[in-house]
Amino acid sequence: MLKKLKDHQLKMLKIGKMRIIGFLLICFIFSADKLIAQVKFETKLSKNKLGLNERLRIDFVMNENGDDFTPPDFKGFSVVGGPNQSVSNSWINGKRSFSKTYSYFLSPQLKGKIKIPQASVTISGEIYKTSPVIVEVTSVVEKPNDPNNIDYIADENIHLVAEISNPKPYLNEGITVLYKLYYRNPITISDVQELESPKFSDFWSHIIKIPRITVERGTYRNESYNEVVWRKVVLYPQKTGKLILEPLSLNLSVGLPTQKRDFFGSKIYRQVQKTITTGKKVFNVKDFPEENKPNNFNGAVGQFDFDVVLSKKSLKASESFQAKVKVNGKGNLKLFKLPKIIVPNTLELYEPEYKENVKILLRTLNKW
Repeated sequence: MLKKLKDHQLKMLKIGKMRIIGFLLICFIFSADKLIAQVKFETKLSKNKLGLNERLRIDFVMNENGDDFTPPDFKGFSVVGGPNQSVSNSWINGKRSFSKTYSYFLSPQLKGKIKIPQASVTISGEIYKTSPVIVEVTSVVEKPNDPNNIDYIADENIHLVAEISNPKPYLNEGITVLYKLYYRNPITISDVQELESPKFSDFWSHIIKIPRITVERGTYRNESYNEVVWRKVVLYPQKTGKLILEPLSLNLSVGLPTQKRDFFGSKIYRQVQKTITTGKKVFNVKDFPEENKPNNFNGAVGQFDFDVVLSKKSLKASESFQAKVKVNGKGNLKLFKLPKIIVPNTLELYEPEYKENVKILLRTLNKW
């Protein structure tokens, strides 16, 4: 009986040891997982949605010191600042807090949803990667609200405007649009790139070539500026109602003066990137007036002189003659057809030949 009791006690002791060992093993695995989970490496954005003329700050943050940091490919963005590195290391109530950050400032180059891939870093011999992030880039906003945008001095001294001859035209009436860039001291501009071009939807358009971009003196809001005519366009609306003129947006390399001076006492300038836009414009296009509208009206809008010139005023049998239908004037000459000549059944009419000599001229403009 005593032997059976001892055997039973030994058996229970073995089971207890197994439970203790198992418990310690579980605790060890749990602690190891907890240790691994403590390492964090993540991407933080200043905003998930921004305009084409705004800037994005992106931070890559780790809570343990790492080496061999590799940034992602910022395709779709221009890097305008960074990488800037900052380290925070503190002890509070005996608990250590550590943070290391790599920061970049990005300027978008295109609209849409842009994916920023993974960044990587090596921490304690292990490679860690961030998760990819998606940033949505919209059209240029007229008033960027971004603490990382370029200095106020640039916003006050650079303007891009669309000067429009008539914001309330008739259907098929010619409209002139001049895109002008205004800037003044103390800033300088070293490079200009067209970032967003108007598509002229619902308009027949003609772009007037500018042989050479020049800087002249002009006036903007009754103040003297440097003036650059960037583009000249003549538009003819093809629909009535409200039509949208898409914006023109330019990316500029701007020189801003600093408080520093060089060896010769001249101001030192720092180069920044700035995107400016005309913003969208709305035309209210009117339909043709019904009063005194001819039955065979085919869309001629403008001031025209109409003439028919005959090569002969009398004919013999089997003879032929030429009739010239001639239109002179100002208007949408390219967008309407000349009226057909109606002749008696006894005359045979041949296919006409067309000749045109049309010059696109700019009208007096209103600033809009």
